[in-house]
Amino acid sequence: MDGEWDIITFHHSFEHVPDPSNVLRTVKRLLAPQGVCVLRVPTVPCWAWEHYGTNWVQLDAPRHLFLHSPDSIAVLAANSGLELFNTVYDSTRFQFSGSEKLARGVPLREREALNWTAAPKRLWEKWDHGRRAERLNREARGDQAVFYLKHEKPS
Repeated sequence: MDGEWDIITFHHSFEHVPDPSNVLRTVKRLLAPQGVCVLRVPTVPCWAWEHYGTNWVQLDAPRHLFLHSPDSIAVLAANSGLELFNTVYDSTRFQFSGSEKLARGVPLREREALNWTAAPKRLWEKWDHGRRAERLNREARGDQAVFYLKHEKPS
């Protein structure tokens, strides 16, 4: 690919690439001088990994080849001539609902039957999981984040 781009985005795709260093070197070559690269990926460490372990829904092996941390993104960026300048945690209630399904052996795409006694409990869980996700994001302990990269400033 050629050209110069103001924004290059990876929305839950960067964790699937076999050579992230090479990809970021290509990003640096294609990114306009004032351009921004947006990486949105699952991230560790996080509360969901610590709590659910191998049942953490964002583990997603073998499709996810890498699980990145803010430090690993910063190192990959620096080694590619880019700078990590902002991180925003944006995890959702899915870190709980998906992981709990996996822990119970329920496929993610399977809708669980609700009866009239279970429905109020499920609504409460959705609300509570959303509230907990917001708190974990504020604490930088959510299970996914958006990393913003730009060209390094010349030294």
